[in-house]
Amino acid sequence: YTVVKAIKYLCIGDESESEKLIEQALNDYELKDWRSDNSYGHMQHARAISLLADLQHSAKLKMQSIQEFESLLENHSWTDSGIADIHFEIGKSLFHIKKFEEAIEQYRKSLEIQKTEIVKVFMSQAQLDLNDEGAISTIKEEEDNLSELSVSERLDYIFTYTAIGIAFKQKDMIEKSLGYLNDISPLA
Repeated sequence: YTVVKAIKYLCIGDESESEKLIEQALNDYELKDWRSDNSYGHMQHARAISLLADLQHSAKLKMQSIQEFESLLENHSWTDSGIADIHFEIGKSLFHIKKFEEAIEQYRKSLEIQKTEIVKVFMSQAQLDLNDEGAISTIKEEEDNLSELSVSERLDYIFTYTAIGIAFKQKDMIEKSLGYLNDISPLA
């Protein structure tokens, strides 16, 4: 719950307080006997490390979060959805440390288990960073599924779609992205 509080501080722009709260949550968690904790607690611990890595721009902490997520695959029993989510988290962490090919591999593993639209958005972002024109087809595959994305995921989609259209000089995508951008609510 301390991490949730930290996220609320992030929402109001107080990164310093957010960072302190996440560090406190990690310290509290690490003082505890991990063997008695459930899988959910381990997952939240790994996510907290990843978030702290983002705030501190720390590749070392990102690598630690990747190791935590990987250990979750080895040491716990998960539903297929849980396994897919862990691969997605690993992919996002790899993306943030610019290991784009490895991130794509993790996104593919996630998609093999469970088709989730937002994973394809993230995969197309990694493809874009590799200057891979496959990003065009990956992002376009999701056009018919926009209603299944949350508001924040839809924003990720729109900005990624726009960036891909511009990067690969796709006139039709650029024109369509103008419509998407115009449809964004100023409160979103």
